[in-house]
Amino acid sequence: MRLINADQGYLSWPDNGSMKFGSTTQKMRENLFGKEGPSACFEAKELALAELKRIGPKGSLRHWWAFEGFTSIDCYLETDRMVLLIEGKRFENVSSGVQWYPNRNQLIRNIEAVSQACNGKNYAVLAIGEHTIEDPDNDSWIKSLPHLTDSQRHDLQVHYLGHTTWAKICEVTGIDYSQLPETVNDSIKELKEFGYIQK
Repeated sequence: MRLINADQGYLSWPDNGSMKFGSTTQKMRENLFGKEGPSACFEAKELALAELKRIGPKGSLRHWWAFEGFTSIDCYLETDRMVLLIEGKRFENVSSGVQWYPNRNQLIRNIEAVSQACNGKNYAVLAIGEHTIEDPDNDSWIKSLPHLTDSQRHDLQVHYLGHTTWAKICEVTGIDYSQLPETVNDSIKELKEFGYIQK
């Protein structure tokens, strides 16, 4: 079950249309996807947009019209002038989609999220991986942000700093690359041993 978007994107119902939700959410999302016809689809869309405008993204959690959860970033650095987000990938790759929207690139999603959360400060996103991370191409930007204009997408695109590797980060910081933790549990263990986290 798909909801076609005129700007080359679409929502796709998870599990090939078989995922179920609470009765109200199920009904409203089915209406939005056109199951009950164009009129019900239009009404659901108008209601969703009105609720989003009234509540805002920060209040959207678990509402029927919210198809993404809050983004979770690996490293968030903020000063009085700027915000820097770092998406760190130890061995896994950058996600190319989310549950409801297969074309939603993880890096692009993070850039859009920080643009809304930076409170007017300058902002940027950097990706770090074990190996070279493939930067989003122009097609990925268009498909990930079908709700924005070309100009708005460009405004976000300039805030992506690109990617580097853990080996290069270690080289410039003097950290022994061979000592990097491989898992989250390894990191937590080391932070506890050095007293950064209470045991």
